[in-house]
Amino acid sequence: MYEAISAPEKASAEVQCLLFAVYFSGVNVLPPQAVRSILDKDKQKAMEEFRHGLDICLAAANVFGNPTIMGLQALAIFLVNSIAPFRLRVLFY
Repeated sequence: MYEAISAPEKASAEVQCLLFAVYFSGVNVLPPQAVRSILDKDKQKAMEEFRHGLDICLAAANVFGNPTIMGLQALAIFLVNSIAPFRLRVLFY
């Protein structure tokens, strides 16, 4: 993973999927001021960019046609973090 972070162009599509899902999740839990401070862009824009990157990587990895553990992990991380907090509570009660 650390190699992929330092040189993402060399990482496989599945690893890139996982990175984008983790980045999306990280931005999702940060307050807007922290996102602005770290990434120098607003939270909504950062989340859109990471989601777009994940979409492209999922297609490149052919996760739906030929699923891998890493690709499915990325999809699961993204989906869990895409659900609004109030809806998440409804799912578990």
